[in-house]
Amino acid sequence: MKLYVGTYGKYNNGDLSGAWLDPMDYETREDFFKACLELHKDERDPEIMFQDVEDDDLGIYSEYSLSNSAWQILKACEEISDSDAFAAFVHLFEHDINGKDSDDIVELFNERYFGRFENNYELGEYIANECGYLENVPEDVARYFDFEAFGRDCAFDFHEDGEYYFTAC
Repeated sequence: MKLYVGTYGKYNNGDLSGAWLDPMDYETREDFFKACLELHKDERDPEIMFQDVEDDDLGIYSEYSLSNSAWQILKACEEISDSDAFAAFVHLFEHDINGKDSDDIVELFNERYFGRFENNYELGEYIANECGYLENVPEDVARYFDFEAFGRDCAFDFHEDGEYYFTAC
């Protein structure tokens, strides 16, 4: 993720000068903000403004700030192969992530991530097959099983963001 760092003062005067900075190039949040201030040392009291972002699927920045957990989340993201699932996890469980280090965030993701399903039918079919609910049911009867309705009922036990399903705890 990279942020284009300008200032409100310059922006309000029609000046878009700034630079792209990658927060992960800095050890801490404080170091990053020091670099932002150093970039705009030509102003007496610069108010930092993030005018653009590259690759922020995690939703950890706003126009004027970065999440307190940004570094831990970004480090955890580097260890998880499915970045889309991780972004959904961050959106759903941001309150559970705050204050945790990156290893704990990865562990929490791995504990809670159930899978990716495009619809309730796929979810219901997966759970029914994994749990063996239809193993002893004759084929003539099993084909009438309503995976869509079963998946819809099962979905109540999950937190879901689009196609990604997570257990509650």
